[in-house]
Formats: sequence, C-alpha cells, structure tokens
Amino acid sequence: MSQLEKTVDAAIQIYGKPYQTAATLYSLARHSERWISTVFVSLDRRQPEHFDFRALLKDLPFRVRWHRPGFWLGSTTIQPSWKLRIAPYRRSIRYQFAWEETRQRFLFVTHNDMLYRGDLIGAYLDGIGNAAAIGSVGQCWNCEANYGGVCSSDRYREYRPTPEQYIQLLASTRSGPRRSRYPDMSGLAPAWPLPECRLNEFAALINMDVARPLSYPKGPVLPFGGMFGLDLGAHWFRQMCTLGRDIRHFNFTPLASHGWAMDGYGGDVSANDPELYRQSEQMALELLRSEYGWSK
Repeated sequence: MSQLEKTVDAAIQIYGKPYQTAATLYSLARHSERWISTVFVSLDRRQPEHFDFRALLKDLPFRVRWHRPGFWLGSTTIQPSWKLRIAPYRRSIRYQFAWEETRQRFLFVTHNDMLYRGDLIGAYLDGIGNAAAIGSVGQCWNCEANYGGVCSSDRYREYRPTPEQYIQLLASTRSGPRRSRYPDMSGLAPAWPLPECRLNEFAALINMDVARPLSYPKGPVLPFGGMFGLDLGAHWFRQMCTLGRDIRHFNFTPLASHGWAMDGYGGDVSANDPELYRQSEQMALELLRSEYGWSK
C-alpha cells in the first residue's frame, strides 16, 4: 500500500482540556504527520471554560476543519428516532461530522486526553487489512467474562456463549460495576457480543470503504459516536459484528496513553473533580513546554 493510499483524516471532539487537547494533537503530529490530511475538530456547544482553541492549535502541520455542533448532546443516551434524519442533529453526535465529510479511505478517531509516543496510525494501517476498524476492543475491566477468565479483548470473537451460558456466567462470577445496566436476558436475547464489548474510541482507525456504506446515514448501523445504550460506540460495534464485519483488537499502550495526565482516568472523571482537572491541565502544559518548546 502506497503512502497516498494510506492517507487518513482524523476526528477529535473537544469538551474542555485545552492543554491535554494540544498534547494529543501535537504528539500525534510528531509521530504520524505523514499519514494525516485533515483533522476535523468539533467544539462542543458547551465548554467548562472559555479558551481560544484556534490559537492553541494554529501551529499544527496539517489542515484543520472546525465544526461547532448544532446541538449539545454531551454524554446522554440518544434515542434512535426521526431526529437522526436531520443533518444538524445527527452531525452533533461525536465524530459524525468527520464521518460524513471525510473523503479519505480511513478515519482516525482520538480522544482529547491521549498522548502519542509512537506512530500508532502507521501501526494501525499495517494491521487493519480488510477489517472495518482496528483499535482497543472491549472494556474488559468491567466484564464478568473477563473476571471468569473465559474472554478478553483478543478472544471476543471466539467466546460466544449461548444466552443460558451467559446467564450462568453472571451467576457464578463477581458482579461488574455496570451489571444493573445490562440488557435483560430473561427473554434469552442473543448474548454476543457481550455488553462491555465495543471499539474503544480513545484511539481507533475506521476503514470507511467498509464501514460507511453500512453506517448511518447511508446504512442501517447507528452512528459510531452515539450513546445508544450502555456506552458510546457499543451499539455500532454490536451491529457491525452481527453483520459479520471484522473489528480487530490492537493493544495501543506501547505507542500511546489514554488519560495519561489523570493516572489513567479518562472521559468525564476530571470534569467532576476540579482539582484533578487543574492538575491534569498543568501537567499537560508542563509537557508542552518541556517536549515541544512552548513558552506560554
């Protein structure tokens, strides 16, 4: 595959964390600039603080397309409805603007609290083959199948319990922190993929040639970045697997860290802890000064 064929666009959704955002994108540029054509930056309509992100990211070595979603969806559960047919609403779902606008073969999705220490995009491109996507699969730290030693990120295709076997597993292992939110299995609905299975969107590469025709608005699979149940992306993952599409697990930890400034805690944890938020932002600023020569 030539470098031209490997060109990707990237997508990032921003809610606060300005210096962690800068560390994410400048470290990504340092290691993977050669693959990136455009970065789609979506700034949530609500922000925890005022910050000039355009000035912060003005020195990135690739094109940046800015997007401000028409609606504030936050981390709330989205109910599939006619609203998904309305472009401004649908494009307010995380990464959906980039999903619909990219013309590249691959879309790289990243959280804004990642730190890249190697060429993860290059590694993903080498490993994706004809799969629909590649990245870290599963929130196994929450999953009873992992506790019971019968499943893991790289075994999720093989461990396909019957509904009865899954119910027996739940009864025989310690309870995960989100078991009360799992779908009711009393009606013996299909158990696979398991509730905690998903493509973690912390750092994932999507093969748009495979995924776009199947995903909203072109296909029946609900948007990748939508919270349509237990967690973001879980419903997309389940539907893609049900359609027989391959999603490959890749342990990115040798090349990147998620929540690196928050002792591994990502997502909204720091938003609920002002002191942790302040400390993590200061840590990111210090890294930008020491590693990237910032004088701010």
